[in-house]
Amino acid sequence: MNTSTTKKNEHIPELQLVRVLAIIGVLSVHASASAIGSMKESGYYFFYNFVNIFMKFGTPTFILLSSFVLFYSYYSRPVDRKLITGFYKKRLLYIIIPYIVFSTFYFVLGRFLADLPLLSYDSLSNYWERLSTGKAFAHLYFVYISIQFYLLFPIVLWLAKKWRPLVHWLIPIGFALQWGFVLMNKYYWQVANKGSWSLSYFSFFFLGAALGIYYPKIKNWLIINKQNANGYRITAWTFVWLAWLGLALAHVTIYYNNRSFEIKYNSLLFEFLWNFHSIFSALVLIQAAFLIYRSFPSFVAKPLYRLGQLSFGIYLIHLFFLSFIYDRYMPQFGISWVAHFSYLGSWLFMLIASWAAVALTARFIPFSWIVFGNVPGAKNKLHITKKKMITAGAAIVILASSVVIGVWIKSAETENTHERQPLIEVVSEETVNETYDVIVAGTDPEGIAAAVSAARNGLKVLLVDGKNREILGGLMTVGGLNTLDNNNSPIKSAIPGKHIFLNKGIFQELYDHIEGTSFDTNTAANAFYKLVSNEPNIDLVMKVQSMAPIMGSSSSGGASIDGLRIVKEDGTEQSILAQAVIDATQDGDIAAAAGAPFTIGREDLNRPEAQMAATLVFKLSGVTQQIWNSFGQHKLSGVDSMSGWGFPDAKDYVSSDPERVKMRGLNIGRQNDNTILINAMHIFNVDPLDPKSVEAALEVGRAEAPRIVDYLKKTFAEFKDLEFAGTADELYIRESRHFQGEYRLTMADVMDNRDHWDAIAYGSYDVDIQSAHYKDEGIIMMSPLQYGVPFRTLVPLKVDDLLIVGRAASFDSMPHGSARVIPLGMATAEAAGAAVKLAIDNGITVRELSKSEELIVRLRSHLEEQGMDLKMNDFEPLAYTKHKAYKALIAAVSMMNTSGAYDNSNFELDAASNAERYVFKLLNVMKLHPDYFPGDPDAAITNIPNAIDQPLTLSQAILTIAYAIDTANVGALTLDEMLGRGWIMQETIDAITDQSAITNGESFMLIRDVVEYYAMTVYE
Repeated sequence: MNTSTTKKNEHIPELQLVRVLAIIGVLSVHASASAIGSMKESGYYFFYNFVNIFMKFGTPTFILLSSFVLFYSYYSRPVDRKLITGFYKKRLLYIIIPYIVFSTFYFVLGRFLADLPLLSYDSLSNYWERLSTGKAFAHLYFVYISIQFYLLFPIVLWLAKKWRPLVHWLIPIGFALQWGFVLMNKYYWQVANKGSWSLSYFSFFFLGAALGIYYPKIKNWLIINKQNANGYRITAWTFVWLAWLGLALAHVTIYYNNRSFEIKYNSLLFEFLWNFHSIFSALVLIQAAFLIYRSFPSFVAKPLYRLGQLSFGIYLIHLFFLSFIYDRYMPQFGISWVAHFSYLGSWLFMLIASWAAVALTARFIPFSWIVFGNVPGAKNKLHITKKKMITAGAAIVILASSVVIGVWIKSAETENTHERQPLIEVVSEETVNETYDVIVAGTDPEGIAAAVSAARNGLKVLLVDGKNREILGGLMTVGGLNTLDNNNSPIKSAIPGKHIFLNKGIFQELYDHIEGTSFDTNTAANAFYKLVSNEPNIDLVMKVQSMAPIMGSSSSGGASIDGLRIVKEDGTEQSILAQAVIDATQDGDIAAAAGAPFTIGREDLNRPEAQMAATLVFKLSGVTQQIWNSFGQHKLSGVDSMSGWGFPDAKDYVSSDPERVKMRGLNIGRQNDNTILINAMHIFNVDPLDPKSVEAALEVGRAEAPRIVDYLKKTFAEFKDLEFAGTADELYIRESRHFQGEYRLTMADVMDNRDHWDAIAYGSYDVDIQSAHYKDEGIIMMSPLQYGVPFRTLVPLKVDDLLIVGRAASFDSMPHGSARVIPLGMATAEAAGAAVKLAIDNGITVRELSKSEELIVRLRSHLEEQGMDLKMNDFEPLAYTKHKAYKALIAAVSMMNTSGAYDNSNFELDAASNAERYVFKLLNVMKLHPDYFPGDPDAAITNIPNAIDQPLTLSQAILTIAYAIDTANVGALTLDEMLGRGWIMQETIDAITDQSAITNGESFMLIRDVVEYYAMTVYE
């Protein structure tokens, strides 16, 4: 019997201080990361770049140190089953389980804050992919790499013990393997996530192994003191420290040149300097740790020693405190010196909060190892037992099972189990009364909602279709637009896949009877018809050849609409009187004929010719479940059971007439007969008010659609087996008339998420401005949370007894990009139907109703009683509203001088502007206000080379404004002159942090002042 024992190696407390220095490096890199983007124009940028790059030794040092400890601890022990089993037990419980816990924690938290589903297939698949590649959060790749090394460790240990000479070659082997991988990846493999492969860190792992094995022999070379000093060691120490400093400075310098001046370097140079900077940093940190531990007083060394013991837990949790607490809730003051302290504060906050969290958890919470691993001195320190191993294994099985279940859930989520409904025949009234309480013109969704609402309020309603349609629903059915642009509440459902809509009411009734956010057009047509046919107070007349307003005089002496004169399908003409008319036609045809004032396209921005493109929806057949699922697997694409989206490369299609037709990414609506409808074709130069122009556009679209389908079949494998199956019968017209009402919805209303005393509906859809020209890509101006739509926007000027609902209501052209969507239009229509009843009961016009706060309160109350939700939800104000340039931002967005995109992040108010960009901003202002800005701002940069690279100074900004106002008298239009004339406010100048480098936000503030106080136009 062998009773020999292995001699236990001496404890090396200094290694905990190496961990301290490494974690300081990690925190420093992350604390300076945001400054790398936001402080690029600052004079202190070199300092932030220095910290960010100089401290990049943290993660490599942890890897080297981990290898050092493993080989130092295990090399003298026999490699047998007991050693390997014990090793893997500890790694499973102390490393892998905390890794899974924190991967899950960060993933769930990120999805929750982004209002993304947690239990959908896409979510679970994404979670599994991130978990299995170390990408659940930015820093967890280190643990993922460590797990790879743990898998390799017993093999390398066995090889090193079996072939002792191999130990001498560990360091060159590590470098050879790592750089072989680097070179092969650069020139051949091109692996996207190279940083998550352990091969990228083999030099650190094998160097750590060599140091751990040879430590007893080389420790005197690592410990700098008088006893160990001799000529050779002093030379070695000097070389290591000078090499470290030189490599670090070189590493910092090339990053600074690349980031500041866009100087290009071979990627291998970056790789080389990072590798050797980090290698020598690790050696220096080991020596520094010995110096600190042996030289510093115990009251300093002991806390640092404890910090080292907690470093793994701190590493896991520190980005929670930075990304989810500090960055989210730390206010932005817009003052440069405060920003510097903010970055320092982020470092301190991460350190202190993480230190406290890990220490307190380990001290007071049982089984803290599940979260933070093996923390010395933790409460209820784990004893590895068979029972604990079974528990841990069961947890992993449950996790894996959730992924399998998620896959099953997805298969159910993407299946369309609905059967296609035969169309219900729409019956038109043969006999039409001579009078009605209200006439609703138009059978689009808004017209149906208005008619149903009025009928439910006891009014006798005539609903008239003037589009020669066989079915109800207009754009959603005849136009083939079978995917809804939803008006979602800022309050999200905890149930995956469930939508909470604003307003609810009749729209919610409709939605509950169709398949989902996309739907079969037969289902929708039948649902619309059931809404109408279930109301005995509605008379429906289809296919009238024409309808025109019957005009009269109001009690105030102005014009009023007294009814409609229609020509029926059979050619008979009839005049029908009503106490009010609701115009629910797409273009506001009745209101226009009655003389209500309106603007066309972007006329309010002095660009009446600019109107959003029209679309002809086209159909493809042969969509099996397998093909539908394949759509969701395409890059940047997705599906649920009825809706598909993505295929952004479809925009690369070159049409037969590129100036007339182009494509964008696909919006795909599924039908119940194995077909899909695609909204993606843009058709330009269409006059929506000219029937001949509309018909010509239809012909263009019908000719182009088969070519587009052929392109999709050849370009995307998912489409190869599909066939062209026709086009919609009507064009999808996004924009035409914008009527002028008692109130005009503005971008300020939408950006401010503003409520109104007479809000009868609420909007939240992105301000989506589609292409107006073949060279125009379209733009998302911003994304609101919830804004009110006043009843006054439905009441046109100059014509009484008339309401306008839908996209033609009184909205400026920019907010129209959000307010034009069908769900919001149906909500305003429902309010219109109820408002007519209230006006009739009180013997007043709808205009008089719009001015009565008392009656509007009653209208809102009644709408809520009939099922609408008119509550303004509580939510945190959007970040841009707290910025010093907020009012100026409203003006800039209103003039289309900037946009925020889907997440409102593209405003970049604190980013530096430049001389050329400011010229473009003033050129755009000139288009809106040509009488006030007849000059040539481009002349301001004539003598400036590379103006796009030149920071915008205050003097250059004033010069550009002066050129825009009066090119001939630029010299007289100084800053002092503009201040004296009151064109620019002194508080605006005082708010500029650095007059030598103005930010975008500050540049908007100057423009806002000049536009308001010189051009006399206020955007707010």
